[in-house]
Amino acid sequence: MSEERIRDLASQTSDRVNFVLLELRKLFFVEDWIESLKFGLSLWFLTYVGGWFNAMTLFIMAWVGLFTIPKVSRVCVCVCVAPPTLAG
Repeated sequence: MSEERIRDLASQTSDRVNFVLLELRKLFFVEDWIESLKFGLSLWFLTYVGGWFNAMTLFIMAWVGLFTIPKVSRVCVCVCVAPPTLAG
C-alpha cells in the first residue's frame, strides 16, 4: 500500500471515530432529549431481548438434556450395576 492510501484510510477512520464519539456524547449528556430518550428506551428493550435469548439457551439445554440424560443413565447403570468379577 502506498503512503498516500494509508494516510487517506487513517483520515477516514479518525473522522468516523470522531463522529461516533460525538454522537455518543450527545446521547449520554442529554443534549437532545428526544434522541436520548430513544437511546435509553432502545437499551431498555435490549435487556428484554437479552433475557429472551438467555431463556432460549436454557430451553435448548433442557431439550438436549431431555434426550441425552436417559441414554447416558442407561449406559452408566449397566456399568455400575454389573457384578464385579474376581480376577485370578
